[in-house]
Amino acid sequence: FSQRINTPPKGVKGYQEKLYSDPYISELIYYMEEMASLIRQYSYIIQQYYLEYLSGADLNQAYSLIQNLLQKGASGPVAEALNSIIQDLQNISIDAYLEGTDYSFRALRLNWFRVESWLVTPGCPAGDIHSNAELTKRMNLIMHHTKKC
Repeated sequence: FSQRINTPPKGVKGYQEKLYSDPYISELIYYMEEMASLIRQYSYIIQQYYLEYLSGADLNQAYSLIQNLLQKGASGPVAEALNSIIQDLQNISIDAYLEGTDYSFRALRLNWFRVESWLVTPGCPAGDIHSNAELTKRMNLIMHHTKKC
């Protein structure tokens, strides 16, 4: 907009009016504001979607990948953190959410950070983070989904 107000004189080399004007920008801003309003209005539906995904596909995939990691040699506090992640995902209830239960996934995220730090230590019995790429990808997706709830 400032380029439109302070246009250079007509004789300036390289200035083209079409580069500084857009007849649709105001319409684009309007639709973006409408979309933001709808997202705020229906945020509970978006949260419900993420909770359903967490308790469904994310849980199933994470469960199998974590069981593989536990079989590779995860033990002690790391095994407890992995089991806690699965337990947190299994405790999600859509009915409870609809009745007003608010979910906090801070503990789940902290447990994954603990497991991640364990996987990057040299000599990790379950392999390094690169050999557990599928688990890392799934858990990063779960971290993204938990931030939306």
